[in-house]
Amino acid sequence: GLPGRVLASGKALWIEDLLKDDNFPRKNVAQEVGIKSGFCVPIKKGDKIAAVCEFFSLTSSALNESWLKIIEQAAEQFGKLLQKRDDEQNMKNNLSQLQRTLKTLHGTQVQLIHSEKLASVGHLAAGIAHEINTPIQYVGDNTRFLQEAFLTLTNLLSKIETDTIP
Repeated sequence: GLPGRVLASGKALWIEDLLKDDNFPRKNVAQEVGIKSGFCVPIKKGDKIAAVCEFFSLTSSALNESWLKIIEQAAEQFGKLLQKRDDEQNMKNNLSQLQRTLKTLHGTQVQLIHSEKLASVGHLAAGIAHEINTPIQYVGDNTRFLQEAFLTLTNLLSKIETDTIP
């Protein structure tokens, strides 16, 4: 039919007498309602056809270039409007995605800061433990040395006492 031909060609089409057009499948309906002529224009979003508009007349009329040009321009503007709406929707979707990404990045940043704080506390705790452990280890090692030395001296004194006493 008329919209199919416009969809296939991508160009406007004017039919002066629908009843005489062999490629118009709805001749019976057109005759019943009294439609004589029609034209059809594509509405394009960018390079693709988004819709096809059909217009019919109760009178048979020859191709009117000025009318067709006006309708084509209106269809072009409508297509640009549809494209603009799609572009705005894409921008809104992109903005929403960017906002979600920003929120995720902020959450990740908070986690990283928290992890860094915990790592710093762990490093500080390890340093403090080392500073406490070193003197304790020193005291412990010297205490063991003194115990062993005292035991040796005690044994030596015992031996001396037992050897010198008759």
